[in-house]
Amino acid sequence: MNFISVNQVSYAYSGTPVLSHVSLSVTKGDILSVLGPNGSGKTTLLKLILGFFQPDSGTVHVDGQDVGTFPTRMLARKIAYVPQVHRMAFSFRMMDVVMMGRIPHKPFIFRYSKKDKALAETAMERMGIAHLKDRSYTEVSGGERQLCLIARALAQGADTFVMDEPVSGLDYGNQVRLLTTIRSLASEGYTFIKTTHFPDHALWMSGQVLMLKKGRVVITGPSDDVITQASLSDLYHLDMDVAHTLCGTRVCVPDAMRTGRVPLQ
Repeated sequence: MNFISVNQVSYAYSGTPVLSHVSLSVTKGDILSVLGPNGSGKTTLLKLILGFFQPDSGTVHVDGQDVGTFPTRMLARKIAYVPQVHRMAFSFRMMDVVMMGRIPHKPFIFRYSKKDKALAETAMERMGIAHLKDRSYTEVSGGERQLCLIARALAQGADTFVMDEPVSGLDYGNQVRLLTTIRSLASEGYTFIKTTHFPDHALWMSGQVLMLKKGRVVITGPSDDVITQASLSDLYHLDMDVAHTLCGTRVCVPDAMRTGRVPLQ
């Protein structure tokens, strides 16, 4: 059974269509990369999967159940939202941020238990940031903050992570570290649904790809099959090439990088 299933979903903001008849399926351990230009509906799709929005038509199911029927705390135990790197208004310790992942398991008034602390510490160790537990979240690097948010999701107990442009704002080294972490966790059975502006990253992850354009699915399937010169050129209205490197991997190269010509809009 597909763990997450989106069936013919449409959604509009104030009467303006954003998504039209979008379908996708994700099984446990998948990495699904959602590609598309700005305004294509990528973030809206994530919010529908998370249950933040209800579709105008169609259905979203998580583990065989309509996402809209889940109590918020119960859904949070299945799916964790990992936002883009951001700064908090208050200077929480890294450990405090990770501990917040335990809130869906607690009553309205609570204190963290020894078990909560142990789960948070274990999550930080898995992400390689245990040595930062007493550092301020606002003082560490963007890559360390993103790893902290993933640790929070692990402590939350969810096995599916929904990520909106997770490498946004990260330098190249931290991008590679983060993507390596995602791939490693997926090999253990964790599931990832993420938006990205980098088709190269989707190729490197070797997962599934869904391309959105003007709120509609252009194509979906394994990254090696879906990411082609034709599909990228159509998606971004840009002459593209998908070239093979000497080590056997593939990279996406805009034609303008070779010719120097400014691409047409």
